[in-house]
Amino acid sequence: MTGAFHAQLLCGGSHESRLDAAKAILKEHFAGDGQAAARIDADAFEDLLIISVDDDRREITVDKIARLTEFLATKPFASTSRAALITDGGAMNESAQNKLLKVLEEPALGDLIIILVENPEKLLPTVRSRTILKRVAETETIMGYSESEEDVRKVLRALIFGAGSAAEALRVIDSYDARGETVAFLDATLRFLRDLAVGGYSAELLENAGLGEASGKLRAPEKKLVIQGIILIESAIGDINRGFRAKNAAHNAALNIVREREAAKKE
Repeated sequence: MTGAFHAQLLCGGSHESRLDAAKAILKEHFAGDGQAAARIDADAFEDLLIISVDDDRREITVDKIARLTEFLATKPFASTSRAALITDGGAMNESAQNKLLKVLEEPALGDLIIILVENPEKLLPTVRSRTILKRVAETETIMGYSESEEDVRKVLRALIFGAGSAAEALRVIDSYDARGETVAFLDATLRFLRDLAVGGYSAELLENAGLGEASGKLRAPEKKLVIQGIILIESAIGDINRGFRAKNAAHNAALNIVREREAAKKE
């Protein structure tokens, strides 16, 4: 079981892939609780509340979130914490989201809330800001970087190592349409860069024709550029959270990394 409260927002992919990802997170959360995994698969775990749209309604109303509040206020039955899964966050009406916001603002230690939504823009900005955004896909996560790992590699090969053009990198970035998708992609890229900065990567992650040195130890100029890339992408994510247009912020970060690389060549 995780030791602190957190709310996760899973977006992208299909409903089935989001649900599969959520169940994997829930099983990890309740890993020390005996038969939890099998009961989660059967939607029958006592300390997990599942909130879905009723067949005869089109939205999740405030009464369902009130039930969530009551559930989290009770003691766990089989575990030492509780969890809730909202299977269609985009169906919550505004009153329900505002009710949920109060839950997210006053978390109970150890509890977990997972919200599934195709497009995070359907949620209030205040709700999004209090969750950890994760983008899922039809395919299984690769080495912890998300399904966008190959796109991350393409972008970084072009921006950091010059194997490809800035235009190609921007086309990849533009394939992530919604604001939440762009942020999730930038976050995946940021984690990749942080691993590069500390040497936490394997040769196969960067192996590419003409990039032999990239699969070994980074040279000083490259490591400096990686660190600058971290700073620029962190700044872009901050700009987006402050209301800047996501694509513009991502483009600016990418082009600034290219400028830094070109400037380094002249030193």
